Formats: sequence, C-alpha cells, structure tokens
Amino acid sequence: MKSLLTLGALCFAVIFTQAASIIEISIPENSQFSTSHPAADNVWSVNAFSSALDITSGIGFLINPTLASAPATNSNDFVLHDNNTYSGNTPNPNLHTITLRFDEEVVVDQFEIIQHVNGITKIEGFVGNSLNSMTSIGIASSPGPLSEYGLQVFDFNNNTAGSFFQFIVRESAHPNAYAIYRAFPGDTNGVRFSPAAEAFSETTIPEANSLFLLALGFTFLYRRKG
Repeated sequence: MKSLLTLGALCFAVIFTQAASIIEISIPENSQFSTSHPAADNVWSVNAFSSALDITSGIGFLINPTLASAPATNSNDFVLHDNNTYSGNTPNPNLHTITLRFDEEVVVDQFEIIQHVNGITKIEGFVGNSLNSMTSIGIASSPGPLSEYGLQVFDFNNNTAGSFFQFIVRESAHPNAYAIYRAFPGDTNGVRFSPAAEAFSETTIPEANSLFLLALGFTFLYRRKG
C-alpha cells in the first residue's frame, strides 16, 4: 500500500514539475530576405520528431539565445528580415506568420523580441489545438522606441491555452522593411518556454491529463485497501 501511495505521489510530482517544451517552429517558405537565417540556410521549419529541436539553423534561430556582439548591426544574424512584400508599414500576413507547436497545452502570454532598429511594432497572436481552428488573442504592441539589440516585451494579457501558437507581423517601424534577431515566447510569469531537449514522440510522452487520472487511480486504490 505504501508503494501505491509513493507511485501516486510520483505521478503528481511529474504533473507539477513537467515543463512544456517547444517541439516545432515554422514560417512560410521563401518569405524572408536573403540576409536571414531561414533564407541563408534554406531551413523554414524545424521540429523535434527525430532529435532535439535544432536552434542552430534556419528558423530555429528564432529562440537561440546566442547573439552577435552589440552594438554593431550584424545582418547575418537576422532571423526575420523582409523588404519585398509591403504596403505602408505592413508586410504580407500570409508570408509573415510564425507557428510554434508545444508538447502540451500552454498559455503563451508574451513574446520577448530582440529588435533591429527597424523592427516590429505590432504582432497579432493566435492560439489553438489545431492549425485549422486558431483563435486570435489580439494585438500586442511595442512598449516604446526601438533600438539595436533592444529587448522588448510584447504582452497579450492572454490566459487561453493551446498546443499551437502563431504570431503574425502586423506592423513595422520602417514603411517597407523590418528585421529582428530573436523572439522568445513566455508564460504569464514571463518565463521563457525552452526548446525540446530530446526527440518528441506522442506515443511515449503522456499528456498531463493522463498522468492526473493515473495518479487519481492509484490514490483511490490505496484508500480502498487502506
């Protein structure tokens, strides 16, 4: 009986210590200018379905914390950069939608964006458990003037959970171009979500709800036999 209780406690511990991870990042192909990691590497999507999430090539650099030395601008370190698909400070939204997938439902409340001086001023967020049913959570704006390598927090005041999160670039500081170095999704406490450190498999990683039900079952058995 003690072993049942211990196993139940371990299940609860897993539930409350399990940290959600980013398992996929993508952006439409050929949507960025040549001086950007996705275009230079020709890597428009990365995922953790066969190994840890690659944050050292293409769009994976979006959440890579390593940066070129400030304050000199390093255009080779742009992750997003476009100057072709514009109309009055607004890039084509069909080409500037960035999709992130998580290994469980999460609440993405904010994005920390490391800006180029001609960076992003507005983004719109979307959340859902399927790319066919995404819901807008509104627009988050730059909190102040942009500066080279300046970190800005775009806050959605969101409390809706989902396993997919998208943001669309809605406005830039420059009328016909923008660039950013990094963009880190964060929870309601401002804690960044991390890339998956190992291969993700839906068959080997149980959902939190399943763990919760398993723990309840062990607790029920313990009480009946106790």
